[in-house]
Amino acid sequence: MPIIKKLNSTVIDQIAAGEVVERPASVVKEMVENAIDAGATEIEVWIEDGGIRSIEVIDNGCGISKDQLHLSVESHATSKLGKSEDLEAIASLGFRGEALASIAAVSRFSITSWPKEQNRAASLKVTFGKKGDVLDAAGAYGTHIKVEDIFAELPARRKFLKKPGTEASHAISWAERLALAHIGIGFKFYSNKKMVFQCAASDSVDQRCAVFFGEKVARDMVFLKKKMPTISLEAKIGPPETARRNAKHVHLYLNGRWVRDARLLRAVREGVREFIPHQFYPVLFLSLEVPPSSVDVNVHPQKSEVRFREEGLVFGSIVRLLRKTLSEASWATRTAGSIGQEMKSNAVNTMGQPTFISQQQVLHSDSAKPITSFEDTLGTQNFLAVRNTFLFREVEGGVEIIDQHALHERVNLEELRKEIKEGDILLQPLLVPSLVELSRAEVL
Repeated sequence: MPIIKKLNSTVIDQIAAGEVVERPASVVKEMVENAIDAGATEIEVWIEDGGIRSIEVIDNGCGISKDQLHLSVESHATSKLGKSEDLEAIASLGFRGEALASIAAVSRFSITSWPKEQNRAASLKVTFGKKGDVLDAAGAYGTHIKVEDIFAELPARRKFLKKPGTEASHAISWAERLALAHIGIGFKFYSNKKMVFQCAASDSVDQRCAVFFGEKVARDMVFLKKKMPTISLEAKIGPPETARRNAKHVHLYLNGRWVRDARLLRAVREGVREFIPHQFYPVLFLSLEVPPSSVDVNVHPQKSEVRFREEGLVFGSIVRLLRKTLSEASWATRTAGSIGQEMKSNAVNTMGQPTFISQQQVLHSDSAKPITSFEDTLGTQNFLAVRNTFLFREVEGGVEIIDQHALHERVNLEELRKEIKEGDILLQPLLVPSLVELSRAEVL
C-alpha cells in the first residue's frame, strides 16, 4: 500500500516554481515587477546566454531590511498583502509571495539589498532552495538580485529550454513590455554585456513608443486619452500599413500590468475592425486604469488574465473610443478615399480575362520569340470561349487551347522582362503599404 507523506519545503518550492518560472524570461518579469513595486526609478537587467547562465536585476528601490532577507525567499511571504480583504483591491504587480522563493528553489540565487534607513547592505545566498546565512555586504541603495544556472539541478526542466538566442528574445520582450508601460522609470537592458535598449526616466509615451515600435511607426500613431468616472484609457494606435498578422505588437495594460486577455483583445479588434485589414492586428499600446476593487487579477498563475466586475462597460468603452479616435485620424480619409481611387485605377478585368492595349509583347507558349500584338498571338480566327477562361480554335491537325489567365500572366512577365532590360521598371504601390520593422527580440 502506498504511504502518504508530506513533501519537504524544497520540493514544494520546486513544484510551485513550475507555475511561476517557465523560463529565464519569467525570472526577468517577476524581478522587474518587484523592482517597480519597490518604487525604483532606475532598473538595470543583465542576462548571459539568454538568461540560462545568469540574470541580474539591479534597482534603486526601497530595498529589504537585513532582518527580513531570510523571509523574502520563503513561500507566501510578502509585504504587499496583510489580510484576505486586500485580495479585493490589489494595486501592486506582485502579491502572491511566490516569486523569489520559486526562483531560489531552481537556481543559484543571491540577493543584496540596502534600505536607506540601514547603515550598510546585507546579502543572502540560496543554492537550489538551500539557504545560507545573512551577511553584511558592500552595495548601493536598493536591491541587486543575481540568478545563475537556472534548472541546472532539474534536468527534466532544463531540457525544455530553447537556444540562448530564443530565450534572450523572450526576456527582452518581457522587459520591453514593462518598460513601455512604466513611464517615469529608467530602464537599461544588456545581453551578453551588450546594451539592447535603454529608456530615460524622463521619457514621454511618444518616446517610449519610438524606442519599441520604431520612430516612423511612433510618429504616425494616433493618440487617445480619455478619463471617465470609473475608467481611464490611454492609447497609441498605428496606421493600417503597420498592422501585423499576429498580436505580438498589441500591448494591453491594466493598472500598469501587462495582460494577454482574450476578451480585451476581441474588444480591440472590434474597435479597429473598420480601419485595419481583416485578420490583421494593429500596432497598439493601450493602458487601462480602473479601481483595483473592480477587477480580479488573481485568476492566472502568471497574472496575465483578468476578470472585470463590469465587463460590458469596460469592453464597450474600448470599442467606442477606438472607433471614434480612428475615424478622426488623418489617415482615415485616405483609407476610405484615396485608397478607393487606387483600387479603381489599378483594377484588372474582374472576369480574369487579359485586358490589352495596343502593341503588347506576347509570347506563344511554344515559342521563345516575342511578337508585337495580341492579334499576332490569336490570329484573326474566331475563338470559342468556355467559362470565361479557355479559348478554343481549330488549327491544322487539331485544336488550339489558350488559357486566358496564363496568357495574362505571360503578358505581365514579358512586360517585366522588357522593363528590367531597359532599366525602367514600373512600380505599383500596395493597397496597404507593407512596412516591416523588426523588434530587438525578433532580430535576435
